[in-house]
Amino acid sequence: MVAGAATYVVSGFAAERFGWQGAFFIPAAVMFASAFVMLVFLREQPEQLQQDATLGAETGPIRPANDARNTAREIFLLTITNPKLWLLGLSLGLLNACRYGFLDWGLTHLKEVQETGVGHAAIKIAVLPFGAIAGSYIAGWATDRFFDSRRAPVTCILLVALSLLTLLYHPVANSKSVPATMVLLILIGFCIYGPQVLLVGTAPADLARKGTSAAAAGFVNCLGYIGAASGDYFTGRSLDAAKGVAGDSTGWENTIYLWAAWAFAAAVAAGLLWGARAVEHKES
Repeated sequence: MVAGAATYVVSGFAAERFGWQGAFFIPAAVMFASAFVMLVFLREQPEQLQQDATLGAETGPIRPANDARNTAREIFLLTITNPKLWLLGLSLGLLNACRYGFLDWGLTHLKEVQETGVGHAAIKIAVLPFGAIAGSYIAGWATDRFFDSRRAPVTCILLVALSLLTLLYHPVANSKSVPATMVLLILIGFCIYGPQVLLVGTAPADLARKGTSAAAAGFVNCLGYIGAASGDYFTGRSLDAAKGVAGDSTGWENTIYLWAAWAFAAAVAAGLLWGARAVEHKES
């Protein structure tokens, strides 16, 4: 999350200082330096690997007690015929449509509405991941502490809060109050990443049928990224359609209300699983 915040700051000021090309060249240089450091200093603990190889040679490969496994076809059918996973995927897809509205378009929104440079807009939007740090932890803790490890209630509550906060976002940003904008973005980050963390991993694993936990997570995340791509597309179309409308020359107000609607629809999808509990089985 800290690296996510740094991304906005570094890219924003690189673009402001060197033009739009800087947003590509400077982050690429940082990545190259990071790769070089890893290549030179990262070690894979070869001594431990040698010990594992020796143990394997002495005892033979460790096999599960039950060699029976679902075939790829069976896993696929068990996954796509699980209605709970479709609801999780729908919720994640709608959340991602809203989430990537802020991630991909938020900087441009602040730059245009608050009439500031891209570097200063980047500093403001960079606080969003800091809310995500708290949201990711507290969401998981709350599911275990208050809802007996049911993921849907916390997901639903945070998504409703996200919808309401998103409705506030445009008027607050339009007021050009920097402190209020940044506080609201922290809260939005909290309400985006709390449910997102639950939806991408924990909830699919809980509600998967026997032997399909990994496939369930992959399926839900697949639907989630379809939602992300669709959200970016419809955000752009919404902005194009609203240009020139009286009282909203940039189209941002209606577009951000669309983000709020996506968050609320995600809450409804998650709410349908309110009472769903983890499937009681052990992987064979």
